Amino acid sequence: MAAATSKPLDFALTIVQAGADEAKITHAYLLKPKGELNPQAIQAYNDCKTEWKKLASGLKWSVKIAKQGKGYATDTSDYDLKINDDPQVVQLG
Repeated sequence: MAAATSKPLDFALTIVQAGADEAKITHAYLLKPKGELNPQAIQAYNDCKTEWKKLASGLKWSVKIAKQGKGYATDTSDYDLKINDDPQVVQLG
């Protein structure tokens, strides 16, 4: 970890990548069968699966774009990264 702190962009991207990895793990957990569930629970799980998948792929994309642009992208990658963690945007899908 000490080597990563010498380069702020690399350190930040490592943190975002860790978030993407954790989102993938959570999504994988939600894919596992849960037994008998009522219709509301099924809908809730489906919504969660969708949102965790979007979060994981959004964070992964943000890391890829930031690495390509070395942190100085001329597109919307910084905004996209910000909204990945915005509960209102995630909820609205």
